[in-house]
Amino acid sequence: MENKTVLIQKTLLKDLEGFILELNEYNKPHIKLDIAVYFLSLFISLPSHYRNTEKENYLVSLNSEKLKGIFSKYTKYLDFFIDSKIIEKAFNYSTDKGTSNQYRLTEKYLFDDIIEYIITDKSLLKKFEKEKNKKLNDNANSISDKKEFHLKKRPHLVRYFDDNLTIDIMLAFEIIKPYKELNYAKYQSGMQLISEYNKKDWKYSINPNSDNRLHTNLTRTNKELRKCLYYKEDRLSAVDIRASQPFFFAVFLKAFLKKDYKLVKQIGASKLISKKKFEELCNLDVDRDEIIGFVEIILTEDFYTNFSNHLEIQNDEEGKTYKMKINYIEPRSKLKKRRKIDFEQPRIKESFETKRDYAKSVMMEVFFSSPRTTTKEAKQFRTIYPSISKIMKFIKDECVNFDKLLSHIESYCLLDYVALRINKNHKNMPIWSIHDSLVTTKQNIHLLKEEVEQLLSEVTTIKKDILKDIIVIDNW
Repeated sequence: MENKTVLIQKTLLKDLEGFILELNEYNKPHIKLDIAVYFLSLFISLPSHYRNTEKENYLVSLNSEKLKGIFSKYTKYLDFFIDSKIIEKAFNYSTDKGTSNQYRLTEKYLFDDIIEYIITDKSLLKKFEKEKNKKLNDNANSISDKKEFHLKKRPHLVRYFDDNLTIDIMLAFEIIKPYKELNYAKYQSGMQLISEYNKKDWKYSINPNSDNRLHTNLTRTNKELRKCLYYKEDRLSAVDIRASQPFFFAVFLKAFLKKDYKLVKQIGASKLISKKKFEELCNLDVDRDEIIGFVEIILTEDFYTNFSNHLEIQNDEEGKTYKMKINYIEPRSKLKKRRKIDFEQPRIKESFETKRDYAKSVMMEVFFSSPRTTTKEAKQFRTIYPSISKIMKFIKDECVNFDKLLSHIESYCLLDYVALRINKNHKNMPIWSIHDSLVTTKQNIHLLKEEVEQLLSEVTTIKKDILKDIIVIDNW
């Protein structure tokens, strides 16, 4: 049975040892250091599972069922942490809102150095092993992270998570060191990822019922840390699709303009939009010239730059582009999909480095939001592209969430068609994915680009000459 390494704040560990020693002197049953450290390590590991949660609220949702699986009387530990002023409760569970209990570390421990701790308690290690085996034996349709399922579904994209994939630890530490002061959440996430690469603790997940993408250690790794990654001592690099989601929307619109359901099937969208619904969609009263123009912009220009020229853009006193957006509380339960507005701070400012970044954010909001949303940016899009908006509204109302349609087309075309065939054609070329990018080593990057152009042209029917400008090399 292997020991387990977790991360914890240095000062926290020192204080914890003292608190436990003092408590156990007069109380039974005793608090176990290894269990306490594991529970507190979740304040580092859980937020790192999602790259978009590198936010500075430091809130962590603790799932009672999972905690119970580690120690049945887990509340004893949480109460001890609260009484010792190690953590504080920030949010209570609500069946109404579908949220779990949320906690954060107290101020004293929030910005401390993070160190490794080795768990050696045999009973606890047995529980980890039992949980690991349970995950592997679960039904593949559950939301759990099951390596066997992912090895079967996309073996070509997980097979190269092996001992040859390494991280330059010293460089990685230097990169994340400034974030200890600038963005502690990012520092925590970086430390967790460095530990995972170093220990070869590979994690994969796919949820066919949501985005159908492959989520791995690599997809969670921010761009600064990616430059520290090597495979057999060769740096990694990526082939990226410029304006990926608009691009795959353009492919779908090509099928719409030609009333070509065969192409809908070919790009993996027929499970989400039936032939009957597609025929109804094709009978909408729309301006074909507007749609053709929209597609041409996506395929021949930088769509986000073009779109930014049509938007009413605000700049703050520092000259940065910004918008005020609704501040949502994300649902913590997988069963509750609807977001709630945080009425304590209903709107927050979001700044952007460029107008293009702003336009991209607006476009993602249009793709993800309700067709009846009243946000200023969505209204601007509907004014600029009324027929495109009509098509999107039909899809959202009659078929499927629009963002789900695009992510499924993207994942099928790029991961299940292009990447699979590249792996079959070049068995010795390592390949990974980061959502709309495919990754390989520097020495193989130009070959990868050529293959992506050829194969993406085959599956989407977009001419290879057009794809040469849309598919770009992203050197880290």
